[in-house]
Amino acid sequence: MNSSPSSQSFPLSIMSTAALLDHCVNEIVLYHRGEVQGDTYCVELLRRATLQNDQDAWQALQQCLSETVRGWLDCHPHREIACRMDKEEHYVTQAFERFFQATVHQQIVFSTLAAALLSLRTYLNSTLLDALRVSSRSRKIMLSGRSEAEQSRLSCLKQNEVWEMLRNMLPDMREQRLVYLLYQCGLKSEDIVHTYPQEFQDVEEIACLRLRLIQRLLDSEDQLDV
Repeated sequence: MNSSPSSQSFPLSIMSTAALLDHCVNEIVLYHRGEVQGDTYCVELLRRATLQNDQDAWQALQQCLSETVRGWLDCHPHREIACRMDKEEHYVTQAFERFFQATVHQQIVFSTLAAALLSLRTYLNSTLLDALRVSSRSRKIMLSGRSEAEQSRLSCLKQNEVWEMLRNMLPDMREQRLVYLLYQCGLKSEDIVHTYPQEFQDVEEIACLRLRLIQRLLDSEDQLDV
């Protein structure tokens, strides 16, 4: 790893996060151009964000790497399918969250910018593949646990028609979000609490909503076209 003259004359440990960010942006631009002159500042920002769990450094790291992650997403072979299920920003955010959780918990030290980017890209790829995997199971989960008559009725509807019906039943935006995660993404209650702790903290709340939804479906059978 190369060090620039400025980094040798000015201790990185006392440099502000804002100053580090400015240098990191320049290093990343040169990296993508293939004109690597050093990655000292990026490595220091990574160290603060992961080893020190410095939230300001983490926000700065996301700021300077977000465009890189979006570029990877734009080139991903499954981008179009994945973006039908959720917004692009969702996958970018999830990739950073997985990267952060893994590096902080395992205290991973990145000695180069290239190593960090490889890890981050791996987490983006796993995020997209997981989304595609749960989506492929969503239809089966939609029908699981229902009566035979209800399964017969729901199977006659296309997935988007079912989703539209569920949205009409649940005018509350938070409930719509939860139903989307349960039935469109195929996530279990525990998975939702683990993956989206800022939105949902209670498994029992999710279970109650699920039971309420099933009852609404049973009460509304006469509204389904077969």
